[in-house]
Amino acid sequence: MDIENLKAASKTVDKSQWVGEDVHGLEGVQLQVLSRDSKEQQREMTRIIRGLSAEHRDESGVLTSDTQDAIDDATLVASLKGWKGLTQDGEDVLFSTEMAETLCESSVFWVALRTAVAHVTAQANQAIKDLEKN
Repeated sequence: MDIENLKAASKTVDKSQWVGEDVHGLEGVQLQVLSRDSKEQQREMTRIIRGLSAEHRDESGVLTSDTQDAIDDATLVASLKGWKGLTQDGEDVLFSTEMAETLCESSVFWVALRTAVAHVTAQANQAIKDLEKN
């Protein structure tokens, strides 16, 4: 396997990418997101899981579905690294984690973010498939 191909695929998986315009109903908005498979996202998921107590698992030690949903939501918000085109009262809204969490309370924004992450994850998976062909 050529190391340069490995580096290129890894860069695609680990680098945040801009998705938009018009991501799932967000007219004129672009979202900068990470792939679910990026090192940063995997570390975030591991960090969250390590911090969970036994009450978040069933008798066999498997995470409960509610806990898994909460982890998915938390990692989804953590995948958002920026945006363009979001305004409030005619002024650009600056990116912050707190604002991202607030916006994710909106079903429309949440679905748009999930769609953007799925798109970037699919691109990353294609880069890995292309690497496997070489």
